[in-house]
Amino acid sequence: MSKAQYVDDYWTKIQKLIDKKGITASKLSHLAGFPDNGSIYALKSGRIKRPSFWMIMRIADALEVSTEELRPDKQGEKKA
Repeated sequence: MSKAQYVDDYWTKIQKLIDKKGITASKLSHLAGFPDNGSIYALKSGRIKRPSFWMIMRIADALEVSTEELRPDKQGEKKA
């Protein structure tokens, strides 16, 4: 999986969860405790190529999911 595809897949999963919760990327940024919308929009646009674990953890907490659910390399996999 290329770096660009990896970031796109992260954002795809995040966007689905945002849509499901009925919130905006701006609201997610606020819920995740980021000081502004820059981090979320940098991830969305691909300017952040490798989001830190800290960033993913805060996004997962804000979306009330596990960090595992956001992993791009885990599409369609279920835990046994």
